[in-house]
Amino acid sequence: MASLSFGPKGERLVTGSTDAVVRIHDASTAKVLSLCEGHEEFVHAVAYATQGDVVASGCDDGTIRIWSAKTGDLVREWKGRQKRILAVRFTNDGARLLSGGQDGTVRVWSVETGALVRRLDAHEKSVIALDLDPGEKRLVTGSGDHSLRVWSYPEMKPIRTLEGHTGRITAVRFHPDGRRLASSSYDKTVAVWDVATGAKLQQAGPLEKIVWDVAFHPGGELLASAGGDGRIRLHPVGKR
Repeated sequence: MASLSFGPKGERLVTGSTDAVVRIHDASTAKVLSLCEGHEEFVHAVAYATQGDVVASGCDDGTIRIWSAKTGDLVREWKGRQKRILAVRFTNDGARLLSGGQDGTVRVWSVETGALVRRLDAHEKSVIALDLDPGEKRLVTGSGDHSLRVWSYPEMKPIRTLEGHTGRITAVRFHPDGRRLASSSYDKTVAVWDVATGAKLQQAGPLEKIVWDVAFHPGGELLASAGGDGRIRLHPVGKR
């Protein structure tokens, strides 16, 4: 299991895997509800839209796909032009999809047409992870250079760099309150950061295997992590 994302009500979970299959799960039991099949390589990134009951996936083959979360049917597909697609994230209205790629860029796409809307040259190394805060005022990117960068959105102006991981970043997620974010890394740790100050508030690990992805429950009290051992772990999150 390489990536995961909760549905908007916290009842469903989408996962991507090394076996090229995207799966929709019942979040409370982990039972597989539907399969999205068609990718031919490692699915590095998945995202669940807050509207429209669709999910997105990004793959090593450079494609971005939109799927029906109910049936697993393919809705739309396009080439991301970023070599490998390593991160995807819908905007709140579901009209745009952000992707991060091996070429170090973030690109913003029209979900309806697959047209490129905007491009940000974010890191010299791969953009492995990205997320928008709940108000869509800030964008965070995580890279193969071990750093996290916070940007204004949609202006794409740099705000802050967060440093502390000792390995490539694998995932980043804003907390529902927008004041914190979580990250995971090849250093086998999960961290929670204060966005305003850049301070590290919590850390879990080092764990047994690399942590590939993290996702906050919509209530904000739990942080899920997906590890290289195939397990999903739930980490309590402190209150602010």
